[in-house]
Amino acid sequence: MPKEGFIKLLHCSSFAFLAAAIVLFELSYRKEEMPKCVTGIEMLFMGILTLVLPYIYQIFHGTFLNLITSSMIIVVGYFLIKFCVVFYRNQNKFIRGRENITVEEEDNEFNIDDND
Repeated sequence: MPKEGFIKLLHCSSFAFLAAAIVLFELSYRKEEMPKCVTGIEMLFMGILTLVLPYIYQIFHGTFLNLITSSMIIVVGYFLIKFCVVFYRNQNKFIRGRENITVEEEDNEFNIDDND
């Protein structure tokens, strides 16, 4: 890929990331939803990273591939850790919700027997 096309692609993708981040910030502000705000912060970070990449390419032309690989590993690691944390939180909420349902059903059955 030619250098000019690569830089144009980076600028277009950073514009898309920044636009998505602004939309997510606005939606999270209106609905007061924290998860959308966190996703907006992540999108903002990705937009800034892609906006800075052409300058990193100009400064570190020889080691650019190593820089991209290391930044990709960091981003993938972050999202894997985030996925694990969200998965275990939701799993714990689901288990606690099931425990509450069984307790409520036992209470309802007990109350029905007393009324007879």
